[in-house]
Amino acid sequence: MDWTHAAQVAAVALFAGAFGAMMGVGGGVILVPGLIALLGLEPRQAVACSVISVVATSSSGAIRFLRQRLVDVPLALQLEGSTVFGSIVGAYVAYRVSGEAVAGLFALFLLYAAFSVALGGRHERAPADSGTEARATSDAPRSYIDPATGDEVFYRVRNLNLGRVAGLAAGVISALLGVGGGIVMVPAMAGRMELPIRVATATSTFMIGITAAATAVPYLAHGEVNPRIAAICTLGVMAGARLGSLAAGKIDAKRLRWLFGLVLLYTAGRMALRAGLRLW
Repeated sequence: MDWTHAAQVAAVALFAGAFGAMMGVGGGVILVPGLIALLGLEPRQAVACSVISVVATSSSGAIRFLRQRLVDVPLALQLEGSTVFGSIVGAYVAYRVSGEAVAGLFALFLLYAAFSVALGGRHERAPADSGTEARATSDAPRSYIDPATGDEVFYRVRNLNLGRVAGLAAGVISALLGVGGGIVMVPAMAGRMELPIRVATATSTFMIGITAAATAVPYLAHGEVNPRIAAICTLGVMAGARLGSLAAGKIDAKRLRWLFGLVLLYTAGRMALRAGLRLW
């Protein structure tokens, strides 16, 4: 890889980290297709590099959320078993399907991600709703301090079994596509499990780091990780995530969601062409 390609990879990683941080979905949805398009990497190699960057960026974000006491650690530990198992299943499947099949699955996932992100604004009111309902009950032992208002918000966890199923799906997707499982876990937690969105995002970030670490092992064992590319991706995504988190509050959320949705749709089309499919 020459310096021109290295600069291109760094730019894509920076862009992926910034958009991922602003949308709360991780940077793999941009990074993996970018690596395939720029360097001509095989999908499994691109996924492997993305997984390594997910471990680093998730760990960094999880530390910040733990300090703010936004992570529901007991819930994360209850769900982590299914996500790790899902990542093992996903890694097993990844080595038994072709690169074209992985690209096709990625295209379908990006379509889901595009509509999930573009239409996901309804979950942003979850903290107030969940807090109000939980205050009216006597069995609501969980709470957090909202960093924006300083108020204590109470909530309780519902539909734990659904959360385990979502965790299993998130683990499989993380291993197969290298995108982290946040785009599955955050809507599940903030939706059917009725967690406040801040807690859902923080808990998902904490879980993804552990899941990605388990996912990285088989890719490392098979020699799929290019250390130089993985290092550039990790540094770029971490820098981009920091910029994205700073910019998130200054950009109109609705416009940003639709813009990101369009980017994902375009990327889905490129991945579908790689797989020999046509989406439109």
